[in-house]
Amino acid sequence: MNQCLLGDIASAFAPMSAGVHTSAQPPDWELGRFVTFIRLIFGHRTLRRSQLVAWLAVATLSTMAAVALLGSMVGTQTANGQPRTVDLSGLALFMLIAVLMVLSQYKALDMTMEATEAAVDMLRRRFSHAIRFADPQALERIGSARLFATMTRVTTVVEEAGSQVIYGLITGALMLLVGVYVLFVSPLAFAVLAFFGGGTVFLYRRRRAEADPALEAARDAEKRYLDLFVQLLDGRKEVRFGSAIGEDLVDTYLSAAEAESHARKSFAARQVRIATILAYSGFYLLLAAMVFALPQYLAKEAEVGKLVLSTLFLLLSVNVLMRALPVLSRANVALDDLNTLMRRLGPIEPDADELAGVEAFEELRLTDLQPRTGGPRFSASLKPGGVTAIVGGNGSGKTLLLKVLCGLHRPVAGSLSVDGTALEDDHDWAAHQSRCAAVFQDGHLFDRFYGLDGIDDAALEALVAEMGIGPDVLGAGREIHGERLSPLLRRRLLVAGAVLADKPLVLFDDILSGQDRAFCTWFAKALVPRLRARGACVVITAPSADDIGDIADQTIRTDGPGLQGAER
Repeated sequence: MNQCLLGDIASAFAPMSAGVHTSAQPPDWELGRFVTFIRLIFGHRTLRRSQLVAWLAVATLSTMAAVALLGSMVGTQTANGQPRTVDLSGLALFMLIAVLMVLSQYKALDMTMEATEAAVDMLRRRFSHAIRFADPQALERIGSARLFATMTRVTTVVEEAGSQVIYGLITGALMLLVGVYVLFVSPLAFAVLAFFGGGTVFLYRRRRAEADPALEAARDAEKRYLDLFVQLLDGRKEVRFGSAIGEDLVDTYLSAAEAESHARKSFAARQVRIATILAYSGFYLLLAAMVFALPQYLAKEAEVGKLVLSTLFLLLSVNVLMRALPVLSRANVALDDLNTLMRRLGPIEPDADELAGVEAFEELRLTDLQPRTGGPRFSASLKPGGVTAIVGGNGSGKTLLLKVLCGLHRPVAGSLSVDGTALEDDHDWAAHQSRCAAVFQDGHLFDRFYGLDGIDDAALEALVAEMGIGPDVLGAGREIHGERLSPLLRRRLLVAGAVLADKPLVLFDDILSGQDRAFCTWFAKALVPRLRARGACVVITAPSADDIGDIADQTIRTDGPGLQGAER
């Protein structure tokens, strides 16, 4: 199913309205709709929404009651014009309201933060799940640096937004109630409030809309800077040895990108500040109208104090709202970026029943298969217990062909079939990947051996010892202490993981290059016969046939006539 982040996280969401949606009735925010922070948090199934709404209502109403009580006290004092003694009953009522207000805000904030943490955990799981089943070519195009940076930014921004947004929601509801209170006190004052307030909101939204292109340009400039910064990190050794490279990259390109990013962000921030100033200016004009212009049109002096107090409260509320809105905007932008990235990762997510029982095969056949445009085509038959060598010079396409054989790259022409059935859609290729264990030249060595629950520690330790690696490399829980190991020894550990995975198709990418004679002999005389005996289909790449000796049944030449040799 081709789904974006919204469809992926649908299972973690409860319905936003009465009733439960089913697969036949998807939620209205699925398949390409924008994930807002509020919907993400308030739609999460772990949130007790009815309780949260109740606490928010109590917080809003209790705060409004406090404002009304203060307005009543101020209005009474204004009308009497006489000093008053302490009103103990009024003080007690205000303290009771204040306790209720603080308690309800605490409960609402606590529930929101719990839901925020749960939503962040869910986003992390779904993102990890998407990467696990993502199109390998899409992963290579995006790059691990951007994937990591996006997930880090989304996590940080969403976690920070929880408290600000909940206070913003309470404040927004309070502002509406204050408007109703002003209408009750004076319809004329409400008309003035509606005029200045509505005009301010209109101008603010219009200015923010004009600032959106500047914000987008700032994000693009920041991405360009980060891309160059990743180049600096990846090429740190080359920069150390090549002073000209470092000067050109850092002093020219990286500095220019940083300057552009700074200028774009400053301009965007200035546009946002102008919108904020417009909002504040509108409410200051409202305050001036309430204090200096409106009193002469009011029949009662008590109304003046109530209206001034209400306007001051609105001004304080604007401060809270102006802090919450940018945070909410950043959270929405971060979620939108994650949504876009999830789309680029692709829709691959095979079901468990589709992967079960598909590992074994009788024949893997290449039919006029072309890994890249303009490259050679290959036809061959690979069977369990056989060894195939892929031989060719540097850049001839050995590794690319190996990636096609294990499902990490789609051919541009021809077909790869398993037991007579060609691999066509995403699920076919994903199921084929479950048959494979592969060791590539740039393979990643994890911090421990994962996924080997069915293998006892003795078998792992024995295999590592056979490879000439000391026992101190393995720690508790199959942890790997590989920080000081050379790249060649780290590749041997990758071989150990691939062998113990017990897959029917095992692929080695130029595994013998640079290894010592003892390991090469062990590989050819011990490991390959062991894999043959258990019925594994083995594929090995090498620069030339001499590098692998006579262990192969057949050879595929990527820079020659193609298939050579015959099955034993």
